[in-house]
Amino acid sequence: MTGTSFDDTQRFILESFASGLPFSSFLPGIAGPLGTPMWAFYVNRGQGIASFGIGNKDNPIMEFLPANKSYQSAPLTGFRTFLKLT
Repeated sequence: MTGTSFDDTQRFILESFASGLPFSSFLPGIAGPLGTPMWAFYVNRGQGIASFGIGNKDNPIMEFLPANKSYQSAPLTGFRTFLKLT
C-alpha cells in the first residue's frame, strides 16, 4: 500500500509509488454553454495524461489507448501538467 505524507516544506509525498497497483480513469471536462466539452484519460504510470479529446473517446486529440496499453505508452507519449499555486 502506498503511504502519503507532507514534508517540512509542505510538499505532498507518495511513498513507494512505483510499487503501488496501477489505476486509470477519466477526468470529465466542463465547457460553458458555447464551449466544447473535453475529457482526459489518465494513468498513474509515466507521464499521467494518456489521452484527451472532445465529445467522446471516438474524437481524441491525442490517440486513445485502453488502460493496459496506456500503462506502457504513457511514459513515452503522455505529458504532465504542473500547477504553481501562490
